[in-house]
Amino acid sequence: MTPGDLTGKYAGALTIGRVATPLGALIMVTDATGGLMASEYADHEDRLHRLLSRRIGPVDLRPGAIPPRLAAAVEAYFAGDLAATDRIPVRLTGSPFQNLAWAALRRIPPGRPVTYGEQALRIGRPGAARAVGHANGSNPFNLILPCHRLVGADGALTGYAGGLERKRWLLDHEARFAAPGGCHSKASPHRQMAARSAGQIPRPPALSGRPRQGVCAAKESMMTDKNTAALDFLATRLSQPAKMFRPPVPSRDELTAMLQLALRVPDHGKLEPWRLIVLERSDFTRLADLVEARAKELGADAEKLEKGRGQYDRGHLAVVVISAPKASDKIPLEEQVLSAGALCMSLLSVATASGWGANWLSGWPAHDAVFRARAFGCEGAETVAGIIHIGTAAHVFPDRPRPDLARVVQWGLGPK
Repeated sequence: MTPGDLTGKYAGALTIGRVATPLGALIMVTDATGGLMASEYADHEDRLHRLLSRRIGPVDLRPGAIPPRLAAAVEAYFAGDLAATDRIPVRLTGSPFQNLAWAALRRIPPGRPVTYGEQALRIGRPGAARAVGHANGSNPFNLILPCHRLVGADGALTGYAGGLERKRWLLDHEARFAAPGGCHSKASPHRQMAARSAGQIPRPPALSGRPRQGVCAAKESMMTDKNTAALDFLATRLSQPAKMFRPPVPSRDELTAMLQLALRVPDHGKLEPWRLIVLERSDFTRLADLVEARAKELGADAEKLEKGRGQYDRGHLAVVVISAPKASDKIPLEEQVLSAGALCMSLLSVATASGWGANWLSGWPAHDAVFRARAFGCEGAETVAGIIHIGTAAHVFPDRPRPDLARVVQWGLGPK
């Protein structure tokens, strides 16, 4: 038997046991050689017995301990080693199509969910999206064969035997730990998640409201030390289209922690030439109505009206960064405005590094003096530097071409 193998053969009596996880106890059924016959969360144990009987008939399950290497693999997965569960040998005993669909689940990279239609193409069955969905609805290896990585055609979270909250949690967990070079790309056991309050599905560790030692680093280092993880993040950072964002969004505590980090920008001797407004779902409806009223006052056409209200109609959470220059004999207006722009970029990066989708937008209403006065109370020289939308990205889009350095960079001043 090879670690991680997928076969339809199993041997000997079957043993049933449990392993603790941050999402509740996971029941695992194994054969005499340690091959996995089924896995399911304890609150859905009836499903485990039903699917197992359907596949192999009546069975006598003997209570016992889970093989240590299987338990260790599950614990390692929740500690951040996302490939750990792929090393668990699985006994496939479904129909030929089910076995094909289930085996293919391990080929979906963590942090990169695919649609049922895309998965159908991957297994050579184009047009069989419904069949793929049906097969994975009967997946008897919850968590171990990751059907939670399948999403609807529009990126929406669809049915999951363990419950949508668990599916959301797992996708969030994988997105954070799978980030190339990210601070959780290689996690140790001390990073295992602990359940929060009773009855709640926990999230992976969020940044706390105060600085922590060792964030994104395995050791303390001086600022002069090279931070490879940070460089890797900057090399792969991507903004995602705000119109594709879905709930969940950061909690107030999570957003507060992100804002505290984002404020670490040049503030010109504590001049702090900016202010922030957090927009929650109820605020967007009001803003969309203000956009429509202003568009009608300006005699705007339907296209401009729709484009203006678009980001507010679809918004779930955003932070408005207001450039608020202060009277100063030392710091010119231009530098104060640039400070607000730096804050926008800082918040965008912090949100992305925290595992959320983030997008920096503005739009014509934000640049209209009347609208920004009504909507955000802007006065005098105050302007909107940017509106940073934050949420769960329904799709992860590929990188786009980046600027050609030879075209935009000049080395030296050239001849006199």
